[in-house]
Amino acid sequence: MGESVGSVLILVGAFFHFSAGVGILRMPDAYTRMQAGTKASTLGNTLVLAGLAFYHPAWTFKLV
Repeated sequence: MGESVGSVLILVGAFFHFSAGVGILRMPDAYTRMQAGTKASTLGNTLVLAGLAFYHPAWTFKLV
């Protein structure tokens, strides 16, 4: 159960990283590029780390 939840969280986090990259490429000026990159990548990093904590429970304190 933990592996499947971890895999889904990592996959959703990877999607947010991808959307941050697309946002950086598609936005018209520097300020909106910075916001698109930081908002989506922060959520993506959080989801990937949470997924790794579910996937490998022994790594939880190292990830925090």
